[in-house]
Amino acid sequence: GTLLASGSNEDAIRLWSSSGENKSILRGHSETVNSVAWNHDGTLLASGSRDMTVRLWSASGEDKGTLRGHSDEVLSVAWNHNGTLLASGSKDKTVRLWSAFGENKGILEGHSLMSVAWNHDGTLLTSGGLTSNVQLWSSSGEEKGTLTGSDGAACDLGGGWDGGSGRGRHSTKWAFNIIQTRRRWALYRDSSR
Repeated sequence: GTLLASGSNEDAIRLWSSSGENKSILRGHSETVNSVAWNHDGTLLASGSRDMTVRLWSASGEDKGTLRGHSDEVLSVAWNHNGTLLASGSKDKTVRLWSAFGENKGILEGHSLMSVAWNHDGTLLTSGGLTSNVQLWSSSGEEKGTLTGSDGAACDLGGGWDGGSGRGRHSTKWAFNIIQTRRRWALYRDSSR
């Protein structure tokens, strides 16, 4: 899509054009909006809030539903690669998985969450938080491992496709921003076959 979204402490989401024009304001949350994420084709927006809910919105701003289940503020939301699964991370120490229609698909328990992110093909989810550990999960919710070794909080996770070597190899690189040390971890998984 051509819209950008931002959450704020005004309990709302703003949709912006690529030229910076404020197109609309989406209201529905009752407290600060901590995180927003578009699905893969820009037709559905998810927002996570201090009000302990996740909301779904159409690109035109229509409220498509409220997802309830967290018992503390939602700090991060992230769609998988094809928009069929949404992950929401909360201070309640859970990651919840939701379908694009708002159906609860699982609860992952781990640590106090600050951020969630999917890899490019949607087979691996990461969650990071105040414990400085980064949990690795399969798309079905199976715990795959833990990255340790930092003395700070894992506040920002990012996963993506690095394009490989140009010879048909596709690789996934992850970067984890550790706020107290300003150290970046990188996990490299070569998925070439």
